[in-house]
Amino acid sequence: MYKNLSKHGRFGDTEMVKTSSGSLWHVNKLEKKLIEEHGELGEQMLDYISPSTINPKTGKEEKWLAAAAMFGLGLMQSHGSTKDARAQGREQMRFLDDSLSSLNESKETLQQTLAPSLTIAKEKAKRTYASASQVFKENIGKVKQGKDLMTKKMGFARGPQDNDEDIKLYREKAQTKLEDVDIKLTETLSGVLSEFEKQKFDLDSQRLQLENQRKMAEKQSEQKYFGII
Repeated sequence: MYKNLSKHGRFGDTEMVKTSSGSLWHVNKLEKKLIEEHGELGEQMLDYISPSTINPKTGKEEKWLAAAAMFGLGLMQSHGSTKDARAQGREQMRFLDDSLSSLNESKETLQQTLAPSLTIAKEKAKRTYASASQVFKENIGKVKQGKDLMTKKMGFARGPQDNDEDIKLYREKAQTKLEDVDIKLTETLSGVLSEFEKQKFDLDSQRLQLENQRKMAEKQSEQKYFGII
């Protein structure tokens, strides 16, 4: 069903799974089985051992860090030789280097989307401002036309206070509309910035986890025979 998305999976993620919340995740076959067998509990278990990252091609969450955790667990449980352990450590380092590189790309993409998002919000506010101003001008024009028509029909001008009251009413409505636009713009900009900071924090947290994993893998790759060579 999700072949077009699953083909963009990375680091062993060949499957797509729909979670209980309706989100789509990139997962490997083992992770998919975990979710299918245990449902929401499986999702929570996967979230616990595998913080999410975002696939740069599909925009969907990916759970490949679980593979890294399992790989690391395999290292600790391995009964192979020191030479094999070194090779495994180097392989994990390459894996984590690729992960860090991908994380850098995600952060750059996030940074690039901030300015356009703020610009779009401001442009929408400008259009609403222009629309409210145009409506105000049109209403004032109608008031003046009404006064002119009444003057022609009755042969005398309406009291200026009547005209002023109508204009005052339209001006108050226009002012209220513009104030609402200001409030909405402030809320929108605040939301965009808050979401940006949240995603940035998540990416920084993921970077810290990856860097710690890489340090462990580097130590593994430098493991010595009997602590000597």
